[in-house]
Amino acid sequence: MSEVAKLAPETETSVRNAIAQIDEILAEAVHYGPAVVNVLSALRTSLVATHRQSVDTILTVQQAAERVRTPVTPDEMRRYVAEGVSVHATTITKGLVRRHILAGLVLLVLVAAAGFGAGWLSRGDGVAQACATRGEIHQGSHGGQYCSIWLTQ
Repeated sequence: MSEVAKLAPETETSVRNAIAQIDEILAEAVHYGPAVVNVLSALRTSLVATHRQSVDTILTVQQAAERVRTPVTPDEMRRYVAEGVSVHATTITKGLVRRHILAGLVLLVLVAAAGFGAGWLSRGDGVAQACATRGEIHQGSHGGQYCSIWLTQ
């Protein structure tokens, strides 16, 4: 079977045996109808594809391991680090600046909402009561009134 990729002999043998068993069952399954044949054909194709994918993955890892075995010189390492920093530095900086600006805006909105909410909840009742009990009401030159409260006695 040329469709099975090569790797370790025991792996190749076990995969070939499994495919051969499926082929034998497929030959007998013709009598049971196309539904059984289709399921077994799909199983066979899946087994071959999974084996190929495993072989490709292992060979890719082996090639990567071979490339890693060659030592990296300090100059190459400096260059790689500099390239990495230059590629990602602006993105990281933009992200941090955006986060700080967004956090500041959220904080500003929360403080404004808290101040508005506190003023709305009290509706000036506390100020009016303090002015009535401890303050002096004066007439302003513009026709309005204002209250003066001495905080120290």
